[in-house]
Amino acid sequence: MSHPIRIAVTATAALLVGSASSIALAAGPLPTREINSVLRAKASLAEAVSTAEMKSAGHATMADIWRAPRGYEYKITVVANGKVTDEFVSLATGKIVKSTDRGTLATAFDGTQQQLFNKMMSSPTKMPGAIAAAEKKDAATAIAARLVGANGNPEIQVDLAKNDKGRAQDSATVNLATGKVVAETAAKPGLAASTKPRK
Repeated sequence: MSHPIRIAVTATAALLVGSASSIALAAGPLPTREINSVLRAKASLAEAVSTAEMKSAGHATMADIWRAPRGYEYKITVVANGKVTDEFVSLATGKIVKSTDRGTLATAFDGTQQQLFNKMMSSPTKMPGAIAAAEKKDAATAIAARLVGANGNPEIQVDLAKNDKGRAQDSATVNLATGKVVAETAAKPGLAASTKPRK
């Protein structure tokens, strides 16, 4: 059985895309061991998302870290031709090790989530580009990403870890219309996250 390992969402207005069972959020930051697994992974999160999107010929709405019996994996939720699939990509090999059908866009996502996905489809930036923008801005490694909405506009929130043994985890939100980081949340060890104002 796979277990979700997630960082708590920091943007209070964020709307997560996915079912309640697949987006169970942890109470706090990822353990150092999980972060170090991502920092040493053969495939980056952006590469795993691209691999999943190519296999499904679709676009990702969420990317997480999962612990499975076969090792740590990225779980990438992809929508293609109205169908939702979870693609599991091994951190050790960068290859897809499992696919799970989640149904149609209409049954997997609520109306608001469907609208965000449809707006994302007409945006010039998708998840791989948003991850790259967040990593470049913060000089950090992406460990999770999700489609969120601010005032009905699609954005990608990217959780990041510095290459310092997972000591700090930050979050950057990327506007899909501009491809630029519009909000950042910096986590400090032992303290609540501090949010920088939206640009």
